[in-house]
Amino acid sequence: MREDGCRKIAHGFNRQFKASENISVGKIYVSNIICKHQYQIQVVQKKLKHKPPKQIPRRLIWGVDLSFKTDTQRNTHPVLDIIEHHSRKNITLEALKDKATITLLLYIFISIQKYGKLKIIRTDNEVVFTSKLFQYVLIFKND
Repeated sequence: MREDGCRKIAHGFNRQFKASENISVGKIYVSNIICKHQYQIQVVQKKLKHKPPKQIPRRLIWGVDLSFKTDTQRNTHPVLDIIEHHSRKNITLEALKDKATITLLLYIFISIQKYGKLKIIRTDNEVVFTSKLFQYVLIFKND
């Protein structure tokens, strides 16, 4: 609750411990405690910030996204990027001739053939990723 103010912290404490004990704190009490223990709070926040991410099994999740590169004539060209979430390895970074669903599926299948079958593909909500063909082929391929 590091972004919350003293009033919200006091309310959360009172709500959590009201049933078990008849203890209530106010925002001034919370403010005094925070001021008194500010260094320890900063140490804990730093540890939480630099905590390593939890391990994800290999080949479980791939992130697929399209980026666009502009050339000197101001034409934009799509670039496909596939990242494996466990190792954060860049599996594919490929300039595409178009961003058709068939083209994307071709490169995804090439990557699957090269690196093995996966469980989840995470994408954004771009039209090619939400198309019925894209979803149907990947569901069919997964079975």
